[in-house]
Amino acid sequence: MHAQIAFDTHTSVKRLVSAGVAEKQAEAHVELLVGILESGLSTKADMAQVEVRILELKRDIKDLEAGLKRDLKEMDTGLKRDLKDVDAGLKRDLAELDAGLKRDLAELDGRVKIRMEELKQELKELEGRTEGHLKEMDGKIDIRSRELETNLRRDMQAMETNLRRDMQAMETNLRRDMKEMELKNEAKFKELDGKIEILRVELKRDMKGLEANLVKWMMGTAGAIIGILFALMRLVPMTH
Repeated sequence: MHAQIAFDTHTSVKRLVSAGVAEKQAEAHVELLVGILESGLSTKADMAQVEVRILELKRDIKDLEAGLKRDLKEMDTGLKRDLKDVDAGLKRDLAELDAGLKRDLAELDGRVKIRMEELKQELKELEGRTEGHLKEMDGKIDIRSRELETNLRRDMQAMETNLRRDMQAMETNLRRDMKEMELKNEAKFKELDGKIEILRVELKRDMKGLEANLVKWMMGTAGAIIGILFALMRLVPMTH
């Protein structure tokens, strides 16, 4: 019975792929090697076949490494050449762009200067027209102010005259009303004095009547008390 040999096929495939062998080809090599190991062949011929296959794999790996190095070198050379071409193109484009910008800036500066001169001229013309309009407006404002002042004074005089007239009329009416009120109050006071006098006379008369009634009541009460005393004296025997 042949001894079992532990062999990691996944790791072997990954190592071959990382070395540059195509994944399908690496899987085929590993499957072949596994088949040889699992068949249990231990003859010298089998071992020689395995060694030959291993040598072929090493040679293939070396060829792949050489091809990869050659491809990488060619790629590096091509990239350097492309980078030089790109750098030269960029420098050329930047130079053209810089020249165009300088030309455009010069043209823009010239147009700006021309426009500034035009604006200065327009501003001077506007200032002249504005000054004329301001003077005209100042004259109109002065005239209108004098007219308003005249009208205001006239209106104030008229208001003052009307106010004085109204105040005089109010004063006359107030005096008349006060006189009428004094007359009415004097009549009322006289009437009130007459009523007070009548009440005073009536009160005196009532007081006199009350005094007479009171005297009569006191005399009647005294007579009654005296009569009661005499009756008591008769009823009670006198002692010596």
